[in-house]
Amino acid sequence: MMKPRRPARSLGQAFAWPLVLAISTVAGLLLGLTGDGLPDFAAWVLLASAPAALVVAWGRRQDNKK
Repeated sequence: MMKPRRPARSLGQAFAWPLVLAISTVAGLLLGLTGDGLPDFAAWVLLASAPAALVVAWGRRQDNKK
């Protein structure tokens, strides 16, 4: 049995989340290098967003396979 195809996405839709993750990663790296105290905490949060997004996406993919 074949699954129905998803509708095609535009270029903006396809690259929206990767762009957000790239910007947050660069911002986290800059904050981590230039700040101390609260900026370090913000850097950790921003840098943790990319692995967190991967875990969420992987979990959704596993749920869809069931």
